Amino acid sequence: MNIENLLTMTKKDIIDTRSLAAFIDFIFIAILTLIVVSVVNSSNALVIILSYIAIVLLYFISFESLLGFTIGKFILGIRVINNECGKPTTRQSAVRALFWLIEVNPILIITLFTFIIARNSKTKQRFGDKVSNVYVVRKKDLKQFLSNENYQTMNSEAFDYDFNKPKVKISRMDIDGRILDKSIVLSFDGNKSLRIYGVKGMTASEIIEEIEKGGRFIVFKSCVSAIFISQMKTSDIFFIKFEQPFIKVHWPITLKTILFGWWSIAGFFWTISCLITNFKGGIDLTQDISIAFYDILNENVFKL
Repeated sequence: MNIENLLTMTKKDIIDTRSLAAFIDFIFIAILTLIVVSVVNSSNALVIILSYIAIVLLYFISFESLLGFTIGKFILGIRVINNECGKPTTRQSAVRALFWLIEVNPILIITLFTFIIARNSKTKQRFGDKVSNVYVVRKKDLKQFLSNENYQTMNSEAFDYDFNKPKVKISRMDIDGRILDKSIVLSFDGNKSLRIYGVKGMTASEIIEEIEKGGRFIVFKSCVSAIFISQMKTSDIFFIKFEQPFIKVHWPITLKTILFGWWSIAGFFWTISCLITNFKGGIDLTQDISIAFYDILNENVFKL
């Protein structure tokens, strides 16, 4: 079993989810500590600290070794696994719990450094994960990985390329291969998606021909602000044919920014940035997205 492929499926944003899960766990641990301290009826600092440590160890060892998740991880859909994608052993859970007391404990400032280290780790592991030889992954990714034998055995480099490369999902095509939907779905980085507009009525070969003439897949930027709140967003993807005026496509996005983008300090500067980007022709994604249509064309040629 090539667990590196599962780790490729696990994106960096899982560290954000793990941080929230750790906070939820901390709330439960704090409540349990208060209950224990009130039962023993002691205000001694040493008793409180020892109770807290004991509850942390018992909490993580029991939940992770028996179930593969804590309450926080269960709520947010993440799992703790070993090299074989099973639940960690008692020893592994104990080691993680001991490091949790230092690395993840919200009481200590070192938590910030743990977040940075884990987010920049190729395997998305904190130091305690590495020492105990366990990984934290999303439940849905684990389920997808275990249900696909090819995912489990595929060469890591080949899997990384295949899983993360852009792919298009076309719901409806006519007998000649022309796209019947107003928009189609582009998936990328394994689990992210955007919609593509402007390809209705075209075949994959016609799209490629248009790209070779100068057609482009473009996204535009927009900004909306209200005093203290500002939001800058990237649009869906538009296929703009060669010599087609860009402004005909992006004017609704740009108009929204002109009307609603200025009304905060950040929004003022973001609006200027968005307008410059849009009037310069947007952000060109053609090189990456065209791969998906070449794949469709090659598949059809192979079928023939």
